[in-house]
Amino acid sequence: EEPVILQLMLGVVRALYTNMKQYLRGPLEVVYSKLYIALLEDRTTPEPIKEVVLEGLLDLASLPSFLADLYVNYDCSLPSQNLYERTIKFVCKHSFPVS
Repeated sequence: EEPVILQLMLGVVRALYTNMKQYLRGPLEVVYSKLYIALLEDRTTPEPIKEVVLEGLLDLASLPSFLADLYVNYDCSLPSQNLYERTIKFVCKHSFPVS
């Protein structure tokens, strides 16, 4: 049940980003950092939850300007978190199986 609710929440975040990103820069930063990044970086997050979050991240990353927007709007802004950097570090770190 939790993965289904999370999947619906991530769909709402995608819709908000797609339709209202210019008005929700601050709230989207909080949601992205607390929902996507925090769940992915937390070692105690169950694998089914991480899988849903990764699918949501893939869905966002498939949008033409998402990654560029992350970099320009957050990493290049001093008071903001480095969301692009944290996202890319996580993806690179977990792209290859551990031997």
